[in-house]
Amino acid sequence: NGSTWTCGDDDTGGGGDITAVNAGTGLSGGGTSGDVTVSADTTYLQRRVSSSCTAGSSIRVINADGSVECQDATQTITATYATTATYATRSGAVAWNDVTGMPAGFADGIDDDSGGDVTAVTAGTGLSGGGTSGDVTLTVASSYRLPQACSNGQIAEWNGSTWTCRSGGIISGTVAGGDLVGTYPDPTVDGLQGRAVSANAPATGDRLLWNGSQWIPGGYENVAVVAQSGGDFTTIQAAIDAATPTASSPYLILVAPGEYGGFTMKAYTHVHGAGIDKTVIKGPCARQWPWCGNHLVTANTETELSELSLVCTGATIQTDWGDTWQLKRSALAVQNGHSVRLHNVKIATTPGSDIHYGGCKVEDHVPGIRIEDGGSVEMDHSSVEWKIPSTWCADTFYFDAVAVLGASSRLDVDQSSLYAEGGGGSSIVRSLYVLTTTNTTVRDSQLRGKEFQVDDGTNVRVIDTEIESSTGAGAGSYKRLHSYDSTFTALADQ
Repeated sequence: NGSTWTCGDDDTGGGGDITAVNAGTGLSGGGTSGDVTVSADTTYLQRRVSSSCTAGSSIRVINADGSVECQDATQTITATYATTATYATRSGAVAWNDVTGMPAGFADGIDDDSGGDVTAVTAGTGLSGGGTSGDVTLTVASSYRLPQACSNGQIAEWNGSTWTCRSGGIISGTVAGGDLVGTYPDPTVDGLQGRAVSANAPATGDRLLWNGSQWIPGGYENVAVVAQSGGDFTTIQAAIDAATPTASSPYLILVAPGEYGGFTMKAYTHVHGAGIDKTVIKGPCARQWPWCGNHLVTANTETELSELSLVCTGATIQTDWGDTWQLKRSALAVQNGHSVRLHNVKIATTPGSDIHYGGCKVEDHVPGIRIEDGGSVEMDHSSVEWKIPSTWCADTFYFDAVAVLGASSRLDVDQSSLYAEGGGGSSIVRSLYVLTTTNTTVRDSQLRGKEFQVDDGTNVRVIDTEIESSTGAGAGSYKRLHSYDSTFTALADQ
């Protein structure tokens, strides 16, 4: 005050650096002089809650000054759905099973629309059931359902409308095959291993008898076994000599494996071997005088040979008297109206052997099979291999696998082979020779080796056959159909 310090206002300020206080975010007040105040802006900040609600109520509003407004917890709730209409109301806590006024489909508590894309289940082929809403079921249709109650060993069978149980393993109405004809369950036996069976009824005691084309009811009232040991006879001729066959009761001779000598057959005798290479009839097909007329096997009326071989060995014929001898030699002779059926029979010469004729003057044929004077031969699945290494004779000899001679003689060859080769000097070797009017048919077979010749014969037919050799000269003619040579080149029909 001029003399001493006293209290008074600081008109020039306190000397500090703050010149103003401004209210920032959430505050109010402030200033640039004097005492200034800064306060919380309650329009921005919530004042601390200083009040509370009673039990059973809840805070509904908190005021800016911290006071609260309360409400009852059981206040009514209004629920709205996709539309603006009110569907259900409830006072108090909401529970699904307490909601009232719900539309149909909600009251059962099941979600009828899970949001999937399936709108319908339709039963297709073999099924039944399905639907467009709710729980749907599919089952196998009855017409497609196999029975579940069949007994052990039964099978399911279609009866035209449904499946039923039936005993047995073959379906009724199925067409039979193989050796059976007709339909199951009652087919008829029509063959045995592909060979026909006659429909003729058998008589008491009849057995199956092969007649060359089919199995027929017949009787082998007598059967003899020929064997080198243990049989009824040791030679085929002995068995034939003891037989008394007739047309209604042919005689069967069963021949065990082994080699046996030649024989002359009685009418209605059937000689059956154990196999084409197991039962062998072997011996000379030409012998010295005075036994010039013998053959290895001589057939008779209605005879049969099957499952065996006839093998000719070499021999020498001496006819020093200068006469002309009719040496009618062969492995098999069928003469005087006799007949024989050959099935799976092989006729051959011994490999490497010679048939020699010395000091001779012979004018005749030496065939594997000789058919003459109305004789008849039916052969299937058989063969003649007539091989002649050499001949010693100045005169002409005829060596034929098969020779068909004389009027009314007959030969039927099916699925067989006639083969001839070799010879020398003036000999003539042929696979087949046909002389005079005959009935000869060769089908599905082979004529191999040397030529075959038709000499003034008629009714000669060669069908579906391999013809390896040329046709020899002769006045006769024959018909050839669907045949070919050894290179399988087709031959012109004629």
